[in-house]
Amino acid sequence: MKKLILTYNRPKYFMTSYTDLLLIAASSHKDGDNWVYNNFMQLQYSSTPPVTNNFFTWSLLYSESCLTNFLHYNKIPIKLISKMKIFDFIKSAIKLEYYLYITIDTYYINAYINSNKEHAMHGMIVYGIDDNKLYISDYFEYKKSEIGYCTYDEFQKAYKSANAFNKSADIQMYRVNQNGYSFNKDLLVMFIDDYLEDHNTNERITFTKEYNKEFSYGIKTYDTIMKDINNDLTKFGRSIYMGICLHIAHKEIMIDRIRYLKKNKYISKTNNLCEAYNELKKDLQLMKALLLRNNYQNRETEKEKSNYIFKLKIIKEKDINFTMKLRSLL
Repeated sequence: MKKLILTYNRPKYFMTSYTDLLLIAASSHKDGDNWVYNNFMQLQYSSTPPVTNNFFTWSLLYSESCLTNFLHYNKIPIKLISKMKIFDFIKSAIKLEYYLYITIDTYYINAYINSNKEHAMHGMIVYGIDDNKLYISDYFEYKKSEIGYCTYDEFQKAYKSANAFNKSADIQMYRVNQNGYSFNKDLLVMFIDDYLEDHNTNERITFTKEYNKEFSYGIKTYDTIMKDINNDLTKFGRSIYMGICLHIAHKEIMIDRIRYLKKNKYISKTNNLCEAYNELKKDLQLMKALLLRNNYQNRETEKEKSNYIFKLKIIKEKDINFTMKLRSLL
């Protein structure tokens, strides 16, 4: 078999493997930046898992209308292709330039840090195939998005195990619509307002009304994180940590978004906002390091917890101020 590998640009921002799928697909097109910086303004956070595990408790969000305008999406039920060799299906999809998101059991994939230790059903990106292996991408060690590969034998076992666990699973696939994507400044302004006003953007965001009640959005996510810190770091520790990571990714995107807006003349000046957001990012990174040092357990004294909350309040107010300044420039 001829080696088939799609364009792969590693995502710059720490998100989720599913969001990475969109970023990787988008980056294969010249209009990828138009789409990325028109999106991922809004974020959501919840310290408690939502109704179904199909939805992340923390995520940077994108507009469904923006998605369908730029990325072509297909969801293929496993039952539909059960009589077809899975590797033939993957080969055909990649020939059509689809990036795939396939649920597997990480126990059988050696690239994962928990390989041969525990069974975990998880979505993995597949972007290439040759005679004996698949080219894959994920947070294999939970730290950053990486590329790797797995043998046919590894994948066959992981795929079979995951399907036995969930017989209604499907394969999700994205490719770029070749007509491209034009940046929409008014849409970005709307998303900025959503971020500032804690908008439950039911009709514009890809999560349905059934789950939105579980989350806080935008600026309000700071309040939920502070509440969780005050309540119980042992119970909510990982969610708090991921919430801080989410805000760090958001600030990184904001810095690049401002540069994009200036470069493409959507704004005439930056008013030092890149430097301002970078300082917020550093403050959040310090908090992340402190949480990680203590393994986000209840080792902090009440004074230390109060200090976390005090710092987050300052960061929140600065975030509001900087975001309003950006809106005024648009």
